[in-house]
Amino acid sequence: MADIIGFYSVAGSQGKRTISSTFAKLLVENNHKVLYVELDANRPSLTYSTQITHALRNTLAFFKNVAETGKYQLDKFVLSKDDLLEDTEDRGLAKLYKDLPDKLDYLVFPSDYKPTDFPTLISQDKEKEAQKIIQKLIFTLQESKYEYIIVNLPTELESMFGYEMIANSKYVVNVITANATRLHEYKEIRTFLDSNIKELDQKWHNVMNMTTQEIGDSEYQNLIKGSHDTVIVPFDPDRQANELSLKIGSEQIQFHLESLAVAVHASIMRSDYEGGKRKKFFGR
Repeated sequence: MADIIGFYSVAGSQGKRTISSTFAKLLVENNHKVLYVELDANRPSLTYSTQITHALRNTLAFFKNVAETGKYQLDKFVLSKDDLLEDTEDRGLAKLYKDLPDKLDYLVFPSDYKPTDFPTLISQDKEKEAQKIIQKLIFTLQESKYEYIIVNLPTELESMFGYEMIANSKYVVNVITANATRLHEYKEIRTFLDSNIKELDQKWHNVMNMTTQEIGDSEYQNLIKGSHDTVIVPFDPDRQANELSLKIGSEQIQFHLESLAVAVHASIMRSDYEGGKRKKFFGR
């Protein structure tokens, strides 16, 4: 059964897509089969940053099929590396696709997607219908061929894929920066979630993103009350160059996310900080 790990942020520009896609890459490099799912229907971004896109195999087509048939046919719409290579005649893109991990598949929005394109899935009783859709989606993802499902969640809790996905994911990773406004918003949202989702602490993890060396890790951890195991990810000066080259993640960010992998009980080989060599095994 696949573990579903939802990545959430209270607002945009916190690095949710970068952190979630880098974490997916970390898992596949440790021999796990992973599906990256984009459910942030108002702000999809992976396609634009990587050129991973397909006209027929995508999130939009998957949910249009759900709306039309009521069937959750995941395999029909998931995009693999082989699909990307078969579909492109662009030599530049083919070269980029060849470098993609073999065990990482995608269910992301197509390049021409607009939020108004998303199908109507709920008609009358919004809460009950949303719960039913999420339950079927969760079951489909859990029973898939993957070990981990990395889900890029919307920032809006009221979205159909917001609160319900947080409540039903095995783990939730909150990505946030050291911004006073974002921290205040986070505390309000976390208070609401704690009052509505039992034992939320057991599956909740924080990533403090784009930190600076001028401030110690303990100071950053104290910014999120009660979260002394927050993963600290320093600002990566090479990230922009990687993104402009249409690469997934960054080595520096990936190194810091190894502790997150251990926290969600994924089997990985830890990297030697000085030499960058794999040296220690953590069992799942």
